[in-house]
Amino acid sequence: MQPDKALLEAATGRVVAGYLASVTIGTLVFALSAMLSKVTSFESATNNSLWLKTAHFSIMLALMFVVSWMSAVAVTALPCAALAWAARTFKICNWLFYLLAGVAVGTLAVLAYVEFFNSFHWYTDAPDETDSTWLHGLLTVGRFLIPAGAVAGMLFWWVAGQHYRSTDTR
Repeated sequence: MQPDKALLEAATGRVVAGYLASVTIGTLVFALSAMLSKVTSFESATNNSLWLKTAHFSIMLALMFVVSWMSAVAVTALPCAALAWAARTFKICNWLFYLLAGVAVGTLAVLAYVEFFNSFHWYTDAPDETDSTWLHGLLTVGRFLIPAGAVAGMLFWWVAGQHYRSTDTR
Protein backbone atom coordinates (compact mmCIF):
# COMPACT_ATOMS: atom_id res chain seq x y z
CA MET A 1 0.00 0.00 0.00
CA GLN A 2 1.40 3.40 -1.01
CA PRO A 3 1.54 6.02 1.73
CA ASP A 4 -0.44 9.19 1.26
CA LYS A 5 1.87 11.87 -0.19
CA ALA A 6 0.62 14.55 2.21
CA LEU A 7 1.21 12.21 5.15
CA LEU A 8 4.74 11.44 3.95
CA GLU A 9 5.54 15.14 3.49
CA ALA A 10 4.22 15.92 6.95
CA ALA A 11 6.41 13.19 8.42
CA THR A 12 9.45 14.47 6.50
CA GLY A 13 8.75 18.04 7.58
CA ARG A 14 8.45 16.86 11.16
CA VAL A 15 11.85 15.13 10.91
CA VAL A 16 13.56 18.22 9.46
CA ALA A 17 11.92 20.48 12.04
CA GLY A 18 12.90 18.04 14.78
CA TYR A 19 16.50 17.96 13.56
CA LEU A 20 16.82 21.75 13.39
CA ALA A 21 15.10 22.24 16.76
CA SER A 22 17.23 19.58 18.43
CA VAL A 23 20.46 21.01 17.01
CA THR A 24 19.43 24.50 18.14
CA ILE A 25 18.47 23.47 21.68
CA GLY A 26 21.48 21.12 21.97
CA THR A 27 23.77 23.95 20.90
CA LEU A 28 22.12 26.30 23.38
CA VAL A 29 22.65 23.76 26.18
CA PHE A 30 26.29 23.35 25.10
CA ALA A 31 27.00 27.09 24.87
CA LEU A 32 25.26 27.94 28.14
CA SER A 33 26.87 25.13 30.12
CA ALA A 34 30.33 25.85 28.69
CA MET A 35 30.07 29.59 29.35
CA LEU A 36 28.48 29.22 32.78
CA SER A 37 31.29 26.90 33.84
CA LYS A 38 33.65 29.84 33.30
CA VAL A 39 31.47 32.58 34.78
CA THR A 40 33.53 32.97 37.96
CA SER A 41 36.80 33.33 36.08
CA PHE A 42 35.50 35.37 33.13
CA GLU A 43 37.39 38.67 33.13
CA SER A 44 38.24 38.25 36.79
CA ALA A 45 41.58 40.04 36.32
CA THR A 46 40.01 43.19 34.87
CA ASN A 47 38.63 46.22 36.61
CA ASN A 48 35.69 46.55 34.24
CA SER A 49 32.26 47.31 35.62
CA LEU A 50 29.77 44.52 36.13
CA TRP A 51 27.67 45.90 33.27
CA LEU A 52 30.64 45.77 30.86
CA LYS A 53 31.58 42.26 31.99
CA THR A 54 27.96 41.20 31.42
CA ALA A 55 28.00 42.73 27.95
CA HIS A 56 31.28 40.94 27.09
CA PHE A 57 29.90 37.67 28.46
CA SER A 58 26.71 38.04 26.40
CA ILE A 59 28.64 38.80 23.22
CA MET A 60 30.91 35.80 23.76
CA LEU A 61 27.88 33.60 24.45
CA ALA A 62 26.18 34.76 21.24
CA LEU A 63 29.34 34.20 19.19
CA MET A 64 29.87 30.79 20.75
CA PHE A 65 26.27 29.84 19.99
CA VAL A 66 26.46 30.89 16.32
CA VAL A 67 29.78 29.16 15.63
CA SER A 68 28.76 26.07 17.59
CA TRP A 69 25.42 25.85 15.79
CA MET A 70 27.07 25.96 12.37
CA SER A 71 29.56 23.33 13.48
CA ALA A 72 26.82 21.17 14.97
CA VAL A 73 24.80 21.22 11.76
CA ALA A 74 27.87 20.17 9.77
CA VAL A 75 29.06 17.46 12.18
CA THR A 76 25.73 15.88 13.09
CA ALA A 77 23.89 15.90 9.76
CA LEU A 78 24.94 12.46 8.51
CA PRO A 79 24.75 10.57 11.83
CA CYS A 80 21.35 12.10 12.58
CA ALA A 81 20.08 11.31 9.09
CA ALA A 82 21.18 7.69 9.48
CA LEU A 83 19.57 7.41 12.92
CA ALA A 84 16.36 9.07 11.71
CA TRP A 85 16.23 6.69 8.75
CA ALA A 86 16.70 3.66 11.02
CA ALA A 87 14.10 4.90 13.49
CA ARG A 88 11.65 5.65 10.71
CA THR A 89 12.22 2.35 8.92
CA PHE A 90 11.88 0.24 12.04
CA LYS A 91 9.26 2.56 13.61
CA ILE A 92 11.25 3.06 16.79
CA CYS A 93 9.38 5.42 19.07
CA ASN A 94 10.93 4.53 22.43
CA TRP A 95 12.39 7.63 24.11
CA LEU A 96 15.37 5.63 25.40
CA PHE A 97 16.58 5.01 21.83
CA TYR A 98 16.61 8.75 21.13
CA LEU A 99 18.34 9.52 24.42
CA LEU A 100 21.09 7.00 23.67
CA ALA A 101 21.30 8.16 20.05
CA GLY A 102 21.79 11.73 21.28
CA VAL A 103 24.53 10.59 23.66
CA ALA A 104 26.20 8.71 20.78
CA VAL A 105 26.03 11.75 18.48
CA GLY A 106 27.43 13.93 21.30
CA THR A 107 30.27 11.45 21.72
CA LEU A 108 30.94 11.55 17.97
CA ALA A 109 31.02 15.35 18.25
CA VAL A 110 33.78 15.01 20.88
CA LEU A 111 35.76 12.86 18.44
CA ALA A 112 35.23 15.47 15.70
CA TYR A 113 36.36 18.20 18.09
CA VAL A 114 39.55 16.33 19.02
CA GLU A 115 40.41 15.51 15.42
CA PHE A 116 39.66 19.02 14.21
CA PHE A 117 41.86 20.71 16.76
CA ASN A 118 44.63 18.13 16.36
CA SER A 119 44.70 18.83 12.63
CA PHE A 120 46.11 22.35 12.78
CA HIS A 121 47.63 22.97 16.21
CA TRP A 122 51.09 21.92 14.97
CA TYR A 123 51.37 25.28 13.23
CA THR A 124 51.03 27.41 16.35
CA ASP A 125 52.07 25.20 19.27
CA ALA A 126 55.49 24.47 20.65
CA PRO A 127 57.37 21.53 19.07
CA ASP A 128 57.08 19.41 22.22
CA GLU A 129 53.28 19.78 22.36
CA THR A 130 51.41 16.48 21.99
CA ASP A 131 48.07 15.86 20.33
CA SER A 132 44.91 15.88 22.39
CA THR A 133 43.68 12.42 23.23
CA TRP A 134 40.19 11.00 23.15
CA LEU A 135 40.14 10.91 26.96
CA HIS A 136 41.24 14.54 27.18
CA GLY A 137 38.43 15.49 24.79
CA LEU A 138 35.89 13.58 26.87
CA LEU A 139 37.04 15.31 30.05
CA THR A 140 37.17 18.83 28.62
CA VAL A 141 34.47 19.31 26.00
CA GLY A 142 32.68 15.96 26.43
CA ARG A 143 31.15 17.06 29.70
CA PHE A 144 29.24 19.68 27.69
CA LEU A 145 28.68 17.93 24.33
CA ILE A 146 27.36 14.60 25.63
CA PRO A 147 24.58 16.09 27.81
CA ALA A 148 23.75 18.50 24.97
CA GLY A 149 23.41 15.49 22.65
CA ALA A 150 21.12 13.78 25.15
CA VAL A 151 18.89 16.86 25.35
CA ALA A 152 18.87 17.09 21.54
CA GLY A 153 17.95 13.42 21.22
CA MET A 154 15.05 13.81 23.64
CA LEU A 155 13.81 16.91 21.82
CA PHE A 156 13.93 15.05 18.49
CA TRP A 157 11.89 12.25 20.07
CA TRP A 158 9.35 14.79 21.33
CA VAL A 159 9.00 16.50 17.93
CA ALA A 160 9.25 13.55 15.51
CA GLY A 161 10.28 10.24 17.02
CA GLN A 162 7.21 9.49 19.09
CA HIS A 163 5.03 9.77 15.97
CA TYR A 164 6.76 7.10 13.86
CA ARG A 165 4.38 4.34 14.94
CA SER A 166 1.24 6.27 14.06
CA THR A 167 2.12 6.91 10.40
CA ASP A 168 2.96 4.48 7.66
CA THR A 169 6.08 5.89 6.00
CA ARG A 170 7.13 2.96 3.83
